[in-house]
Amino acid sequence: MRKDIKLMILFLCLICLPVINVSCKKPAKNVDEVIDYIKSIKSYESNVEYTIKNSKRTEVKNYTQYFQKDQGYRLELGDKRSYIYKEDEILVEDIANNAKYSLDKDFDEVYKFTFIGEFIRQLYTNEDIKYFCKKIEGKSYMVVELVITGANNNLKTAFMYIDLTTNLPEKVAIFDKGGEERIVAIYKDLKINIDLDEELFKQ
Repeated sequence: MRKDIKLMILFLCLICLPVINVSCKKPAKNVDEVIDYIKSIKSYESNVEYTIKNSKRTEVKNYTQYFQKDQGYRLELGDKRSYIYKEDEILVEDIANNAKYSLDKDFDEVYKFTFIGEFIRQLYTNEDIKYFCKKIEGKSYMVVELVITGANNNLKTAFMYIDLTTNLPEKVAIFDKGGEERIVAIYKDLKINIDLDEELFKQ
């Protein structure tokens, strides 16, 4: 009798273990629910605190991001310069020198992957995106992992941290080939699905 009970307990444990392992890998909310919410963002405006690190120094900068579906992204670098990211080019307004010009779409590798809009685009087109759950200081996040293709070994993997209490992105961290953190972009005062002037996305 005791032997049968022990065998039954062992059998139940073997069944439960895989379930426990799988559930630990998933965030508290359904992955599809969170991703669908991110995909539903049609526009946003946010102040962004950038921390940029290299072997010599760490810089902290505060810029403003705008995103409008089907219009592109806009990054305002204070009162000196702005970048407008289109599908095939980057439009630059050099305010300090009163100049306007365009650059190849692949020119900027530093800021592009800190846009929520870029992650939304990748969610539709990139089948290699990964998701996992992480708890930081008692706060639960779903993390979206994106591999950056390109020759720059300083920018190889980007992670977007989505706060599971709001379903909103809180920050993006970009790491180099060796796993060192190079860029952190923290979204502050993020406003989503708002009306934006289309002139913001024109040069």
